[in-house]
Amino acid sequence: MGGFWRYADVFLFLYFFSVVFATVIFAQVCVPARFFPAPLSEIYSWVAPKIRRYLKDEKLNFYEGMSWVVILVQWPAAMASVYGFICGKSWVGQACLIYGVSMLCCLISTLVEMIRSASRELLILSWLVSWPLMGVAMLAILRGLVGSSATAALRNAF
Repeated sequence: MGGFWRYADVFLFLYFFSVVFATVIFAQVCVPARFFPAPLSEIYSWVAPKIRRYLKDEKLNFYEGMSWVVILVQWPAAMASVYGFICGKSWVGQACLIYGVSMLCCLISTLVEMIRSASRELLILSWLVSWPLMGVAMLAILRGLVGSSATAALRNAF
């Protein structure tokens, strides 16, 4: 079981590391572009039309609220997790738990909206994107609930 948590930690570290940078780019959904450096605004204006997100295009009110949750809750938790993994902090499990629960709540509401829409394309997109991300959220939650005791047991074993 110890090998599983080591691989889970590596996977979560790489995921959180990518989330830290992706959030900076996609925060432009709710924060005006003038607050970002020109290169970040150019990256967002290049990527956003290619993704053509249903939730952003339809201007759903809850999507902007979820974007603020990502900026105010998930992004700091991801940064704390990256720092915790790098420095071997004991509280990294709590940061993973906070991120995982917040991400799962946002994904469930997004998934319900996409499934209830009449678009077949959105249903396929929900299967391709949302379900794997739910797996990541569940892994982060498990790391927060169980991972700290398993990691401590590993440290004591060596």
